[in-house]
This record gives sequence, C-alpha cells and structure tokens, in this order.
Amino acid sequence: RPIELESSFGHFNDAVLTVSELEARPQVLLIGQYSTGKTSLIKWVTGINSAFFDIRPQPSTDKFMAVVHGDEEKVINGDAATCLPKLPYSGLSRFGSSFLSKFQVLVEDAEILKQITFIDTPGVLSGDKQRISRGYDFMKVCRWLA
Repeated sequence: RPIELESSFGHFNDAVLTVSELEARPQVLLIGQYSTGKTSLIKWVTGINSAFFDIRPQPSTDKFMAVVHGDEEKVINGDAATCLPKLPYSGLSRFGSSFLSKFQVLVEDAEILKQITFIDTPGVLSGDKQRISRGYDFMKVCRWLA
C-alpha cells in the first residue's frame, strides 16, 4: 500500500485500493448471455445446492452475486456488503443505489471458496439495453469487479 501512495496510484486510477481489496481472494467473474450456465457452473464447481441460486430456462439471474467463503449460509445485501471491512466491495458504492440493489454476497461454507471467490452476473443485454435499462453502467461495474 505505501507504494500506491508514493506513486500517486489514486491519480491514475479511480481510487487507492483498500486493505480488504489487496488481501482479497482471487475472483472469477462470469459474464455471458442469459441462460448460458453461469450460475450452474458456480453451483457445480462449488458443490453448493442453495435456494439462493435461481436456475430456470428463462433469464433468472437479475443481479450480481459474489459467492464467498464463510461458516454458515447467509446473504448480505449490496449496501451492507460495501460497509463490511472483511469484504473487498467498498469501492462498489460509487455505482449508486440502483446498482447496490442488484448486488448481493452469498456466504457459503464450500472448501473451494477458501481459495477463490466467484462473481455471478446478470445476462448480457443487446445494444443500448445494456447501458440504459439497467439503471447503472454494467460495463463499468464489470471492469471494477474484474
């Protein structure tokens, strides 16, 4: 972190990284069209069979969901997730309440999650719908999470 401050990292990037962001587990961000199996892949890799995974033939995931390790299953809503110092998501607050209402953290006790975090995303929309109808900038959020 001192090198970030010495090199004026915050001048060239949106903000200086927080300690929780620097110490976070690696994240895998899954992006793709609706109903291509992003949520199913996370479910299969982690071995988690949670009611919080909504898998149907039609588009069903309408939010970003970080799947992280913890002792017991729980869901943390976006606004709360940005305030918890143990989670590396405080920087997401810059995307506003429209985005935070569509962001959740799913805490699960899966062995693989001790090493890596998965980010499930809503399906990619075509054309201007991607930017306009969501209420937040999908691409900027994806860049931040990546």
